[in-house]
Amino acid sequence: MLGGAFTAFTVSAGMMHSYAVYLVAFIEEFGWGRAETSVAYSVSQLVAGFSSPFVGALVDRLGPRRLLLLGGGLLVLGLALSAYVTALWQIIVLYGVVMTVGANCLGLVVFVPLLSAISCAIAAWRSRSSSRPTGSAGRSRRRSCSWGCRGSAGARPIWCRLR
Repeated sequence: MLGGAFTAFTVSAGMMHSYAVYLVAFIEEFGWGRAETSVAYSVSQLVAGFSSPFVGALVDRLGPRRLLLLGGGLLVLGLALSAYVTALWQIIVLYGVVMTVGANCLGLVVFVPLLSAISCAIAAWRSRSSSRPTGSAGRSRRRSCSWGCRGSAGARPIWCRLR
């Protein structure tokens, strides 16, 4: 499950962050300016920021497996329909909204728990291997990792074993 989720996240991140490659093709194919064509990427960034809390709530409500399927489905749907684009608004809707929400579903399920687990592992390693004082920042990191074991069902088994 983890390998499939990580692969899905890697593919979705590659597709979403390769917009600059398609920018030149859009300009040449449709004759749009750089500013017009870049609107889709700007909308994508805004939608990613605004949809994150809603996607987080969906993780709690639907669970990670269903959200991986939903995100992958939205991403594939947006990519498949992109082949039939004839107007700028279609790129904005498909890339800026549909594909971004799909990639956001995949990213929040895989990437956030993975980063949390890595940061807790580093904090645990530093507390065991370092004799120098780490100050209040180190104590707060260790405390936040121990609090995370009581909640956050997605990465709970990973980082609770690292303490």
